[in-house]
Amino acid sequence: MEKVLERQEGGRVEGPTDPLLGTLVGQYRITREIARGGMGVVYEAIHDAIGQRAAVKVLQDTGGRASALPRFLNEARAVSRVQHPGMVRIFDFGQLASAVPYILMEFIEGELLRVRLSRPEGRLAPESALRIARQIAAALAAAHACGIVHRDLKPENVMLVRDEEAAGGERVKLLDFGIAKLVGDEHFRTTEGTVLGTALYMSPEQSAGSEDIDDRADVYALGVLLYEMFAGAPPFSGGSTAVMRQHLFQEPPPLPEESALSGAGRELLRRMLAKEPSRRPRMEEVAELLQRLERGSSLEGELPVSLVPSKSTSRPHERQGVPTVAERRKVTDTLRPPMRRRWPLVAGGVAVTMVTAVWLGARALERPRAVVPTLEGMVRLPGGSFRMGSTPEEIGTECARLPGGCTADARRRLERELPAREVTVSSFQLDAYEVTHAQFAAFLSRVSPSLDVREDRDDHRPRFVYDRASGLLLVDLYPRASGLERTTEGLFSVRPGMENKPVVQVTWDGASRYCQFLGKRLPTEAEWEFAARGVQRRTYPWGEDAPRCEGVVFGREAGAGCEQLKGRREDVGAGARDVTSEGIHDLGGSVGEWVQDAFTLPYYGACGDCVNPRAAEPHVPVAEDLRLFRGGASTTNALLSRGATRSRWKRGDVQEGIGVRCASE
Repeated sequence: MEKVLERQEGGRVEGPTDPLLGTLVGQYRITREIARGGMGVVYEAIHDAIGQRAAVKVLQDTGGRASALPRFLNEARAVSRVQHPGMVRIFDFGQLASAVPYILMEFIEGELLRVRLSRPEGRLAPESALRIARQIAAALAAAHACGIVHRDLKPENVMLVRDEEAAGGERVKLLDFGIAKLVGDEHFRTTEGTVLGTALYMSPEQSAGSEDIDDRADVYALGVLLYEMFAGAPPFSGGSTAVMRQHLFQEPPPLPEESALSGAGRELLRRMLAKEPSRRPRMEEVAELLQRLERGSSLEGELPVSLVPSKSTSRPHERQGVPTVAERRKVTDTLRPPMRRRWPLVAGGVAVTMVTAVWLGARALERPRAVVPTLEGMVRLPGGSFRMGSTPEEIGTECARLPGGCTADARRRLERELPAREVTVSSFQLDAYEVTHAQFAAFLSRVSPSLDVREDRDDHRPRFVYDRASGLLLVDLYPRASGLERTTEGLFSVRPGMENKPVVQVTWDGASRYCQFLGKRLPTEAEWEFAARGVQRRTYPWGEDAPRCEGVVFGREAGAGCEQLKGRREDVGAGARDVTSEGIHDLGGSVGEWVQDAFTLPYYGACGDCVNPRAAEPHVPVAEDLRLFRGGASTTNALLSRGATRSRWKRGDVQEGIGVRCASE
């Protein structure tokens, strides 16, 4: 006995009879196979009474892979949550009489975006590219609003379906939510170091195997797709590992001049492809701006400053000799206390090509994990709700006890803490100690091929360390302040006696990149204050008593309270009293610490329920971008040792009193 399979090109091939042909799925009878992949088979089915067509996906023999069934279920749950014309409708989910799981869904016919991009011309017409990108963004924005992150957006997962009521006469349908992340679902967590997705379209954080994947990974993938639609090819090429390395360390080449994407469109694309997730726009904003571009608006006067094309553009330099994963891991060998090694690179899966109808096939899913281990060298904080900031009465009390009274400058600083509001943070981890010179030198040495080091114009010695691709300053090696220096071999070392002292003279970008390198991130302002104050709202990280010179590394400047110790630099953890009840050291002294958020007044603005809040990215040039640092330093007075005090500094500038501490989920 044989069956007939109909292929997209219209030919027919012979094959063995499928026992599922003729099987009833509800009121739908399976009539033919449409597509087959590594985990599932998709069939066409016809309603016995009314003749309506549907697609039935069944889970085939998975060779004993325990992850197959949870992933299959995940697909049904993810897609069914979202009601949007760009999503395939799910009618039912269950098991056949043979106990084989199935998903009954909308039957769609059309052309895969991959097929259209494979035509000889490669690039799409600008109006088509913008329309398709806008429809994808709108569908993904709806998914994100339901707590769904796709994580595998690519041309093979975008179907173009005829729809006379849609712009251009066709509509996008998103496919393959098998590896979608359901935000807040503790039964579906990514195993640390597991890389899910397809390398060409994978965000830097996915390429690194990070657990910290959110909706901005989809923004990056859509940016890659938009780039390909205008350029005719993705921004990066090569084997899976090589491409993921480029996502991590290399800026995409400029679009060809003939690509016809406007200056504002190119700036939007640049933001979407930012390495740091916090610098990418949200998908809802992407959809809105693409719609304006689609309508022919120049966006002048409508865009935030960061989306207005600059007068001059610099061509990014390709980075040579990017460090391997093994080399990056070696940085952890210098850490004190030691940290767990993270971010292995794993090759992405191979896509299954779809024939004529919906294909929601997928590759293997990670094993569910109920408990996230605490990383070595970090302290896990359980999270919770706490009262962040200060009341006017608390500010008045603090002013009254300041030596010499409350100056106008001190009052302005304290009023940055207004208003007091309820904030909730999820469980997170924070480094127990600040980053040392030895740790930061090891990091710089591992990424040295991607750095530019420029001389001081006065004494002509290597001093300013820049990220080559972005042109951003990372660290200043000024010898009177920093314990770092460059070796004759082009690597980095620590001046004698400075190994375990907290690194300083690091910009916000340098601190952020260091944490990313280890698979971590900077803490948010809310997380930092939660760590310093706890739910008890401690005045200082250790409690209510004011800092004393013998227990906290602070005040070592004239008039700051401990001037008799002026000039003494201490190792991290030297302030025996400056430790929280959870075991986090030096939040009140040693050095201040960069946090993730931009400086805003009031902090977090109107943040609603204020659950895991984060300040919006400022639409200003880097030179005007003010970022927050929190905590006291050896040179500051007791005011900055308070857990609520908010301090600001320019993102691209360095200071002897600002260092680094990383956070993780």
